Amino acid sequence: MSKPKRRGGKGLFGLQKKKSILFTFQPREGEEYSSDSEDSDYVPGRHSSDEGEELPLNQVKKRVRKENVKHNKVQSGKKLRNSARSSVEQCTVSNDDTMTVRLPDEILLRIFQFCVLNEGISKFLPRISRVCKDWNRLSHDPTLFEKLDLSASQLQLTKTLPKGLLENDLSLCKSLCLSGQTKLQNSIIESLLTSTPALVSLDVFNCPTIKPELVKRLPQLCPCLSHVDLSHSNDFNTSITISSIEVLITACGLRLVELRLARILAVKNNMKSLFKLLQDNCPNLEELDLRMNPRFPQAVSPHCYVDMVGFIKGCPKLKELRLDGVNICEKLETKKPYEPTLINLKTFSQSAVVCDTSVQPIFYLMFGPDCRLTELNISSSNLVPTEIIDFVTEVESCYMADMKWKSVEVMILYECLSKWCTSLRVLDLSYNKLNEILDTGLGAYKLSNGVSYPLEVLNLSNTVVSSNVVIQMIKSCKGLVSIDLTACRELPRGTKRIFQKNEFRTLLKILSGAGSGEDTDSG
Repeated sequence: MSKPKRRGGKGLFGLQKKKSILFTFQPREGEEYSSDSEDSDYVPGRHSSDEGEELPLNQVKKRVRKENVKHNKVQSGKKLRNSARSSVEQCTVSNDDTMTVRLPDEILLRIFQFCVLNEGISKFLPRISRVCKDWNRLSHDPTLFEKLDLSASQLQLTKTLPKGLLENDLSLCKSLCLSGQTKLQNSIIESLLTSTPALVSLDVFNCPTIKPELVKRLPQLCPCLSHVDLSHSNDFNTSITISSIEVLITACGLRLVELRLARILAVKNNMKSLFKLLQDNCPNLEELDLRMNPRFPQAVSPHCYVDMVGFIKGCPKLKELRLDGVNICEKLETKKPYEPTLINLKTFSQSAVVCDTSVQPIFYLMFGPDCRLTELNISSSNLVPTEIIDFVTEVESCYMADMKWKSVEVMILYECLSKWCTSLRVLDLSYNKLNEILDTGLGAYKLSNGVSYPLEVLNLSNTVVSSNVVIQMIKSCKGLVSIDLTACRELPRGTKRIFQKNEFRTLLKILSGAGSGEDTDSG
């Protein structure tokens, strides 16, 4: 009688199942060693005793005890975190050996301040306020609003301010920029100024909605105000009155360091009284911008007489003076420079001025001995800079574009560049059409092993400069970074654009082959 088959004896497809063997022990051949000293794996010096099985257990207990002590220390450290924020603390250690680090508020604020300066509050603060509760709390810190940039380049405002801005503490705000905001109402601006009592600098450049009533109230709203920019760049501002400016200057005069009133019609029509007002009230003034550049320059600029000697005595700290389009003159018999002179003057700009021969422009009288200018701008004028080269010994940035010189005045540019070529870093000679004056003037930059020219930026756009002069300038000025040859009709095709330093080799190669008959009229 056959034995019954056990259930499950067959596997998949009716095949007989095999016994599953996980592993087997194979005894080692030969005699077992009686002690570790006779074992082939024995290493001398390693601990071995009859209590070998108990030693690992002791080590495990000791390790567990150390981990418990460490855990207790971490737990106690969490309770004292609020009183110990001077260093980075380890908060938690997760299962994957990653560590969460919390920076102190002081360090986070320094990082946030840097980001605010670079990106602006409108872009940066809304993002960090949504990261976590701590960052949300820090996003309202008053130190982040010390420089408040609400200019049109950052955001476009209609009739209201960004949501929640006035809910922040703006008591530490020292600089406010609303440049280009053309639709903000005066009531909104006034509410913002009321929230910033420590304001030092106010920039409302190109804000046509500013009314004279608000200008008059600025000294009350901002008792620390010392930098004011009410300028316009396009059309003249016709809303601001000379009486509102008088109230501002009289109230803030002792504190005023910077005042910009460019293209304000009331200022243009009352230039003489404005200079007298500044002379009597602003002894600490350092930057004055009264640019009135006309959109369509006249053949001869209308001139006005101002007591410049009294003005210099009243504002002796002046460092920047911009009088573009303002033809302030003296009597023709005035020959010597003013005494005293503005010894701190670094920037002088009087472009778009065409003087007749019956008056003496103040340009020839402003500079004392050994004057070093950071910027000199006389573009679109007939001023002759050779008259001041005995007094002005150095110029870093010189702008002489579209000069109204006569063809017989060939040596003017050459004499100036011969004097200033060792200090010039930026030179703008664009739109000068007299080829002889340009080529002769740039000849001051001679190829010499003993002279190092610091020139970095050269603008020759819309001129008739020749290829040989461009080659000479590139080879002479080793530090040249950029040269603008846009619309230079005398140059060959492919060169009428801006070239950077890494393209000079290509430019020289094209210019060197210019004499082979290439087309020079298009490019």
